[in-house]
Amino acid sequence: MKTLAWTKERSDKLLPYEPGPNLTFGSPGRKHLSKWIYQLDLERFNILVREPIDVLNFVVEHMIYDSDDAVHGVGEYWFQNAEDLYDWLFDKRHDDCDASAQAVASILHSAGNKDVRLALGFYGDKRAMRSPSHMNHAYCLLQTGESDYKLLDAVGDQPFQWLENADQPNYTTIISAAADGRIWLHNDHAKEWEEKLSNREVF
Repeated sequence: MKTLAWTKERSDKLLPYEPGPNLTFGSPGRKHLSKWIYQLDLERFNILVREPIDVLNFVVEHMIYDSDDAVHGVGEYWFQNAEDLYDWLFDKRHDDCDASAQAVASILHSAGNKDVRLALGFYGDKRAMRSPSHMNHAYCLLQTGESDYKLLDAVGDQPFQWLENADQPNYTTIISAAADGRIWLHNDHAKEWEEKLSNREVF
C-alpha cells in the first residue's frame, strides 16, 4: 500500500498555490481525523480486552449495524465525546461504520496501543471510485511494520479468527490518523499529493 506521511512542512510547501488535502472529517462539528479517537476509562466499564483481535471481536459483538439517518435522524453523525461512545457500546448499540471504527480505535488507544489508526476509505470495486479521495467507509488500521498494516473492520456479525492484511481487494484506504495527530495519505490519494508536491519544486 502506497503511504505518504503528511506533515505541516508538506502543507507549507504547497502554499500559497493551493491548500493541502482535507484532514478534517465528521459531523456535526468537523475536526481533525485524529481528534475522533477518544481516551476511555476502560476500568469504569470493565473493558478488559487489550489485544487487537479481542477488541475487534468485542465491538463486533456489541454492534448492530444501522444507518445514521435511522439512529440519529441525520445523514452523518460521529460520536462527539467518550460519553457518546460509552452510551452506544452499552445501551443504544445501533450505528454505522464510523461508530465501530471510533470504538475500536479508542479502546486500543486507551489500552496504550500507539499504532492504531482511524481510517477512511472506499469499500467496493475500485473502478466505482469517482476520485482518489472518494470515501464511503470507516475502519481502523494497525501498523505492524514500516509499511505493513492490518485491517480492523468491526462491521459484520461474525467473530474474527485472525487479522487480515490491509491490502484487501475490496478496501482502498485513503487517509488514516493516530490519536497523537499524525496523519497519512494512502494509495492513489498519496500518489496524487506526492505528484503535486513534486510539481511545486519548479517554483
